Amino acid sequence: MPCSRDAKRIQYGQWVKGIVAAASLAAFLCLPTLVVAQASKSKKAAPHAEKKSGKIAKVDSKGKSSTLTIEEADGETFEVLVTAKMKNFLIKGDGDAGFLKHRDVVVSSDSVVMSNMQLFGKKFTVHLGHAPEAVCEPDPNNPEVYRIAGPIIDGDETSFTVHVGGSPYKVSFEQGLAPEIAVESTEPEHAAVGAKVEAEGKSRAGRFQPDSILITLDKPLSSDDVFSKNDKKAGKSKTAAATKGMKKSTKTDKSDPAEKGDDAESDPAKPPATSDPFGVLNKDNKKPASGKPKPKKPSDDGGSP
Repeated sequence: MPCSRDAKRIQYGQWVKGIVAAASLAAFLCLPTLVVAQASKSKKAAPHAEKKSGKIAKVDSKGKSSTLTIEEADGETFEVLVTAKMKNFLIKGDGDAGFLKHRDVVVSSDSVVMSNMQLFGKKFTVHLGHAPEAVCEPDPNNPEVYRIAGPIIDGDETSFTVHVGGSPYKVSFEQGLAPEIAVESTEPEHAAVGAKVEAEGKSRAGRFQPDSILITLDKPLSSDDVFSKNDKKAGKSKTAAATKGMKKSTKTDKSDPAEKGDDAESDPAKPPATSDPFGVLNKDNKKPASGKPKPKKPSDDGGSP
C-alpha cells in the first residue's frame, strides 16, 4: 500500500508539472504577439511624419505672421501659418551688395582671407532675423582663412566693417570682383509668391501642421525693398508713440497756467528759475515776472490812502 501511495503522489506531481510547463510555453509563445499588437496600436495613435513640397501661390501677411498658400505639383493646395516664434523656419535666396552698406545688419563668411594683415572676401551671407554670434577667428586647418560674423558698423562700395568683441574688423572686397551675397532670413514677411517650399510635419484633424519649413526664393531679395519697409515701420512706430504722448499730456494737464500763480514756474515747458538766477539772460536785465501781482503804492493811484 505505501508503494502504491508514493506512486500516485509521483504521478500527480508529474501531472502538475506538465500543466505548469504547458502554461508557461503558451505564455511565451503569445508574448511576441502581444508586443507587436501594442506597437502597432501606438503607431496608429501617433500621426506619421509627412513631407510636402510645392510653390507659394499666395502670401497673406498680418503683422509678424504670414499665412502661406502652397500649391503642390498635382495642383492641390494647403495653407500653413508661420509666425516669428516658429522654430525650424528659414528663407534662403540671393541678395545684392546694398545689404553690406546698412548698419546693424549681421553678415558672416567662412572664406575671408588674411593678406598683409588685411582681410579680403568675396562670398558673404546676410542674416535677417536670427543671426549667428559675432566671431572673427582663423580656420584651424588653414590659418590664412578666417571665419567672421558680426553686425556691420560701416560700409561703402569697396568694403565693410564689422564689430566683434568690442573691436572693429574691416573686410575689403576682392579687387575687380563684385561680392556674392546670399541671404538667410527667419522673418515670414520675406516669403514671396513663386518661391519653392519644402515642409515636414504631421496631419491632425485633416489639416497639415508643419514642424519645419524651408523656402528658397526664385528671385533675388532687394536691399532697397527690405529697408524701405523697415523705415516705414519705424516711422509708423514713432508717429504712434508721439501721438500717444500728446494724448497723455492733454489728459493729465487740463488746468489754466494763469490760475496756478507761483506754481506756474514748475511748468516743465518753461525753464526753471534757477537757470538764470541773476536775470542775465532776460532782456533789459529785468527780473522775471512773478505769478502774483505787485501791491499798488498810494502814489500810483494819485490819491491818498
